[in-house]
Amino acid sequence: MAFLVFIIGLIPFGIGYGLSLLPALTDGYVAYATAALFIIIWFFLVKLAKLMCRKTFTTVGYICLGGFLDLIMVVIQLLISESFWKNVIGQWTQYYFDPMKAVGSLIAGYLPEQYHDLWVYLSAFLLMLILALIASATTKIKKKTVVSTNAGSTVSTNSSDEESSKRHSKNSGVYSGLEELAKKAEQSKAELDAKLNETKTEE
Repeated sequence: MAFLVFIIGLIPFGIGYGLSLLPALTDGYVAYATAALFIIIWFFLVKLAKLMCRKTFTTVGYICLGGFLDLIMVVIQLLISESFWKNVIGQWTQYYFDPMKAVGSLIAGYLPEQYHDLWVYLSAFLLMLILALIASATTKIKKKTVVSTNAGSTVSTNSSDEESSKRHSKNSGVYSGLEELAKKAEQSKAELDAKLNETKTEE
């Protein structure tokens, strides 16, 4: 499950690659609409991952791991080379954050201009991380039905034990009543025999 959640966390790479083929979706105000749509998609992806991992921080850790590793590559390129590498690695490291790049640029406008590009990608990652925490924390997981069935079985066994004890008490009451009747019958028979013997002796 953890590996599958990690794979789900790599979906922004595919979305970013699709946006690179449709540059009109990342220009002007359309870029903000694209970012809003991606936020909705990301929110539901995290909820789906939560159903698999069942733990809030574990879900966030695995689904954001790909973005964290990509952010490390971005930092290495921008701080050491001061620009993205002119190869496949340089291209794909940008794809992951492209859906959120417009919002990241908006936040980076309030930060020092010296590392503007770095603030853009860092802000985009932090926003995705916060959204993942919110989505994961608000997703409630239902308890397993096994527990309820076990509870039901224990209740049923307890009720069956109570019924059997009641039946046993009833049966024991009947047996004790029959024994008392038998004793009384023997006593009455003995009294009759004694009276018959008395009458015989008098004659």
